[in-house]
Amino acid sequence: TIKKVKGMFITKTRLKSYMIILSGVALTGFAISVFFVPNKIVNGGVSGLATVIYYTLGLKPSLANILLNGILLFISLFCLGWKFVTKTLFGIGTLTAFIEIFSYVPPITDNKMLSTIFGAVFYGLGIGIVLSQGSTTGGTDILGRLIQHKFPHLKIGQVLMGVDFSIIFLSFLTFRTTEGVLYGIIGLFISTTSIDYLMKR
Repeated sequence: TIKKVKGMFITKTRLKSYMIILSGVALTGFAISVFFVPNKIVNGGVSGLATVIYYTLGLKPSLANILLNGILLFISLFCLGWKFVTKTLFGIGTLTAFIEIFSYVPPITDNKMLSTIFGAVFYGLGIGIVLSQGSTTGGTDILGRLIQHKFPHLKIGQVLMGVDFSIIFLSFLTFRTTEGVLYGIIGLFISTTSIDYLMKR
């Protein structure tokens, strides 16, 4: 009886964790499709690379999200284990779905500053919620976890900021506009601050 109760408790705990992850992924997908992609804002991360790929190769962000995660997920299998990979696969799959779903939602605003601020807040809160459950949405989130696994004294937000700066620079090479880079830096600062805030709680 104790074992059954214990098993039920574990099942409910896992279900609750996955539901929390799902809410974080929904916020992230909303930020990407409704704020970032329509306004060509590269906030770093796999969403930033997906935006660059969309405007250079025409590949849908939802498909780019899947293609960009393979290698990192394979590496994380050996470093972080199956439990992490399973939750991350859930995060990647549901994020891809939410990006596709929200791509049919008209942009709330075409003002880049508003899109940067609100998009970064939703994005940062979403990623922070997912990371708090021991999962990621893939891409540079996995890379951030791998680096933090090797250097645990580093804050995850700071790690992601370093990686994402290089992606923002790539957006400059793609769009050839310093204004876009500045918006990206503002969004990156807001989102990483949101992530670190949630990870401290």
